[in-house]
Amino acid sequence: MAADPLDRKALIVTYTFGAPAVVGVFFRAVRLALHLRTRGWRILIFNFGPIMDDPKLSALPPGIEIRNDIETESVAKALRQFRAARPDAVIFGEAPFDGSMQRLWRASALLGKPFFLLEQYYDTGTPGNFDVDLMLLYGLKCFWSRHENGKRRWVMVSPFIGSITPPERLPVPPAAPSVVILGFEPVVLEKGLAVLAALDDLCPQVVALSHDPAAAACKMAAAGIPESRAFALPLQDDATLYGLIHSSAASIVANGFMQIMESVALCCPPMCMDRGIGMWNGQLNSVFHGHASFSEDLNTQRETLRSWLTESPFDADLRARLSAERNGAAECADHIERVLDQPPTLGIRLRQARYAARQAREWTVHMFQSAAERSAAAKRREAA
Repeated sequence: MAADPLDRKALIVTYTFGAPAVVGVFFRAVRLALHLRTRGWRILIFNFGPIMDDPKLSALPPGIEIRNDIETESVAKALRQFRAARPDAVIFGEAPFDGSMQRLWRASALLGKPFFLLEQYYDTGTPGNFDVDLMLLYGLKCFWSRHENGKRRWVMVSPFIGSITPPERLPVPPAAPSVVILGFEPVVLEKGLAVLAALDDLCPQVVALSHDPAAAACKMAAAGIPESRAFALPLQDDATLYGLIHSSAASIVANGFMQIMESVALCCPPMCMDRGIGMWNGQLNSVFHGHASFSEDLNTQRETLRSWLTESPFDADLRARLSAERNGAAECADHIERVLDQPPTLGIRLRQARYAARQAREWTVHMFQSAAERSAAAKRREAA
């Protein structure tokens, strides 16, 4: 019989970087955790890296725990931490990219629990081949005529957009046209203002979100944004953030896949600013050209933004289809629970056995090398 979701616990493994900030994987996990909690799940998020300040973290409900004291020195130490959590499922926030995350991946596989991977859907060659029970790929289905859900144990899920604050309840007056800048990184704000300053014959309302609204207001004034059209705001809750994007004619965002997809899902064309980390130009598939701008030169950005402020690139048909692609956290939870509602598969045990055998081989090699090193050191001492 399937376990009651009220008795289920998920372990989610994520990462963050501090400077420049890379936090999308972590906050996607937080959004998923918040939805799973409404279904009765308990969640432990183990994050490798700093925990950033954000309104989503100020009032987490009981049953969601976030820790960043994760052990990355060895697979064995991480595995002890993970086992102590006693999870029913483990969710990896993104495919592992280096030594530390690889060790955490291997510890996750050794738990012998249903194993899920959250990733991005860049194009038809994205999924790859990962040893998990199911890959959940963040993307926009309506831009892909064939995405072959279910092939090689993967499905595409929509952006994790929940409630959207309506225009009359937003912290800025309604205005058209309006541009929202997700200036969580100063370089995004500065590059966005440089484009806006070049629009000498247009004067959109500009809403800038940042960790330092006073500094943002000064930068907006220096860029020539009239005070009556400039609004510098602190970070907002998700519903307000999505409301500001949805009510804007364009957004200026970092070169992160999730920010791009969320803006497109809200029918707000994003202009992406390179921060030296994140997506690169070739990763944004041509299906999004015309609905997103990526790493163009200043003159091209100016003309692109001018066209968006004059006429939206989203027609009525695309708007209608995108309105159905805002429930990704619920889709993920459905897929995860569907796997857990089935009897444990042989694949889970085989994966655990493969990783255990690999650990044993590496431990044997390590011990042999250590013994050889000790012997060589002894011989050197005798020769001396």
